[in-house]
Amino acid sequence: LGVLAVSLYLGLGLWLALPLVALAVVLTELLVAAAFPSSAKYNGARRKMTVGTWSDPSDPCIYAELDIDARRIPTFLEEASKQASEKITVTHLVVKAVARTLKHAPALRGRLVFSRYVPFETTDISCLVVMEKSDNLAVHTVRDADKLPLQGIAAKIRTAANTLRSEKDPDFEKTVKSQHTLPVCVLRPVAWLAGYLANAIGIDVSPLGAKRFHFGCCMVTSLGSIGVEKAIVPMTPFARVPVLISVGLLKTVPICEGEGEDAKVVPRLTLPLNLTLDPQSFSLLDEEANGGRAQ
Repeated sequence: LGVLAVSLYLGLGLWLALPLVALAVVLTELLVAAAFPSSAKYNGARRKMTVGTWSDPSDPCIYAELDIDARRIPTFLEEASKQASEKITVTHLVVKAVARTLKHAPALRGRLVFSRYVPFETTDISCLVVMEKSDNLAVHTVRDADKLPLQGIAAKIRTAANTLRSEKDPDFEKTVKSQHTLPVCVLRPVAWLAGYLANAIGIDVSPLGAKRFHFGCCMVTSLGSIGVEKAIVPMTPFARVPVLISVGLLKTVPICEGEGEDAKVVPRLTLPLNLTLDPQSFSLLDEEANGGRAQ
């Protein structure tokens, strides 16, 4: 758009301006490809088709639901909490499991940089924190979650949540203040710009309330902790994450075991996980599945 505006301003006309715009687009693609050479294998014809079909993660999204067999989870969490001297919750367990999965699935943990898919170098998982003194939501990102032990993840999330809820996090307080100050018509483009610079390109724009890759490669929100059995959560466009997971409430449900005449209905403890996926990343799921690894 900048090239087009300058060309028209100089009186070059559309017949010369449009080729210049096309040349600028091609040069941008080449520069991004040169900056991220390892991303070439993730940007074939199918990737270009999905990028051309949908815009950046907003709508449409792909929604999936998984009911995890949770019969061993309560005992496991109890034993893990005793060993760590730290309360381990379902949310901590999900964060660890998701991080280990995405570590081996680079096609599911990336972002678009000028329409080119680039995997994240680290597996960072962000968690939503409900503020007790207001209706705000805060975010804490667990860096390199795949490398941390379960008790390490629990300690980081709990420490960050206490700091946020006690209003002692200067960055979050600055962000909340700016949200209250700016009108909606200004806040929307500012949020988009900050999200693109921080979460797509990777530029720290703390003055706009966004750190570099602030949301990581996946967001996890635990609705089960507030009594919600299961829910589908929409993508947050400025977060620019390819995967969002909603953790539901542990619940005993009837399950059919066996086949044919031997089938029977039995009670089973399950953990519902609702996934919201960016179709631009989900298009390569078949390449990363490897016999059900992603599931």
